[in-house]
Amino acid sequence: MEDKKVLMTVSDMNEANIIKARLESFGIPTVVLTKSPGDAGHVYMNKSISGYDVIIRESDYVEAKNIIDMQYNEEELNHIIDALNLQEDDSEHKAMFDRRKKFMVWILIFVFGIPILFYLFTQLHMFAELFTK
Repeated sequence: MEDKKVLMTVSDMNEANIIKARLESFGIPTVVLTKSPGDAGHVYMNKSISGYDVIIRESDYVEAKNIIDMQYNEEELNHIIDALNLQEDDSEHKAMFDRRKKFMVWILIFVFGIPILFYLFTQLHMFAELFTK
């Protein structure tokens, strides 16, 4: 079993997960552990007083340190942003949300509306039998 080494400690779980994703995208297996799992800040705000350890294999330490310290110039950042297409039109997401909302309304009608109508119909039928006798 290979020895593990703490690459860095950060106070924010989101930052730890970003670092983990970046290292794993370069093929470096990474584990994030909290030093105090009972910390209330972890539960409510993804922050920890004692921090989160980003742990890697000791043999990957130098490469991981270089990846974390890597800086991008403005041209590379623009290329990455274009590749991710972060400026996409939000109307597609709104349309999808509207379709989901309509679908949920139909589900609610089916789950609650039909049984209620069936119940009212049976009650009306029973009520009508009282006057026909």
